[in-house]
Amino acid sequence: MSNMVTRIIVGAIGIPFLIWIIIHGGYAFLFFTMVIAALAQWELYKTARIKGYQPIEWLGIGFGVLYLATAAPIPIVSLPTEFTIGAMVLIAFIMEVFRRRGTALANAMTTVGGFLYIPFGIGFLHHIHRFFIDNSHDDGKYFIVILFAGIWLCDSAAYFTGKFLGKHKLLERVSPKKTWEGAIGGFVFAIAGVYGLSQWLIEPHFSTSFIIITGIIIGTIGQIGDLFESLIKRDAQVKDSSHIIPGHGGILDRFDSLLFVAPTLWLLLILFQKMGLKIFVY
Repeated sequence: MSNMVTRIIVGAIGIPFLIWIIIHGGYAFLFFTMVIAALAQWELYKTARIKGYQPIEWLGIGFGVLYLATAAPIPIVSLPTEFTIGAMVLIAFIMEVFRRRGTALANAMTTVGGFLYIPFGIGFLHHIHRFFIDNSHDDGKYFIVILFAGIWLCDSAAYFTGKFLGKHKLLERVSPKKTWEGAIGGFVFAIAGVYGLSQWLIEPHFSTSFIIITGIIIGTIGQIGDLFESLIKRDAQVKDSSHIIPGHGGILDRFDSLLFVAPTLWLLLILFQKMGLKIFVY
């Protein structure tokens, strides 16, 4: 079976399952984000060890799970997210003093960085959902579906556009196969897909300005997130973060764009609210 066929089969099974989890929400979605964050952190820490660093995996992953439990809008752990972040950073630094390992600074920064990069980034999915709840809307889960769908469309369009039309390298030192043509194709499809899905899934509709900016963010920031993960892999000279997902590589390979998009879209929601701009059209 070719790698492309495997990718299509896994996507055909995995995407509907993920959409069901998002829409179902609650503990199922919380558990999903915990598992994804823990596996992605494990992949990142494994990659860091290839570079000779020695992060404290159990500390970063354990606090990552705890952070997501505090960030979720369902009552499971009644601790402020700031407490979890502060405790994790402090303990990581203290433990490094007594570990007697080389590259102490890199070890501590990798442990903390893995936490801030992955579970902290994924946690913004819960912050987005909480934003909608706090503003008397139950559409947060559908907005998250649009977020994921926009990323998938961007990735797929960038891949196929680059494959068939790509001639000009985007950032060869980071990812030799990515092209400007592919990036533009992903950008266009992200905007069109996000706008179309928003009109179909959510009533009342999002304002045109808000949803277009959402598509722009997914089409640009999402691709930068993908490039950042490519930079990490290239630095460690590995092709994939792992081989957990058949035909797709690792968890981090599939969710790297999300780690940049989710925080940026949460900031967009806050910015629109603070500036008194319309998010919905009633």
